[in-house]
Amino acid sequence: MVGDLLFRRLCDRYPEHSRKLRELARLEASVGGLMEAVLERHRAEAEPTERVEALTHQLFDDLGDADWDAFLVRLRDVVVPFVERFERLHDESPAEDRSALRILRDHERALLRFLNAEIQREDGLRQIEVVLAELTEVRPTGRQG
Repeated sequence: MVGDLLFRRLCDRYPEHSRKLRELARLEASVGGLMEAVLERHRAEAEPTERVEALTHQLFDDLGDADWDAFLVRLRDVVVPFVERFERLHDESPAEDRSALRILRDHERALLRFLNAEIQREDGLRQIEVVLAELTEVRPTGRQG
């Protein structure tokens, strides 16, 4: 997933925030695994790895030499439409996908809350830790619902 690769790559650019970025990467990787299961059930294909890597490099390059605060604002602009999209997907999803899509929706909401907290100079990591804890509870069986 783009988020996983991007956040891991950004650890070098923002070393003082690398712990937060590693947690964001972990969140993206965990949620990406859930999404793959939903796509597989509907026989839809995920983005090819090459495309994900190209998108990641493009997003990284688009940041230029942005400082942490500018990065947070730029990422928030990217995340808001995803929050809206995942809310719609959840609300319109069949019952068997609702649990996985709830986690997808909640992860994106948590990412937005993280960004807003960090922009306001507060620690946003708690938002991410809550969703990661929920994912830990869901992952052992590999299935939701």
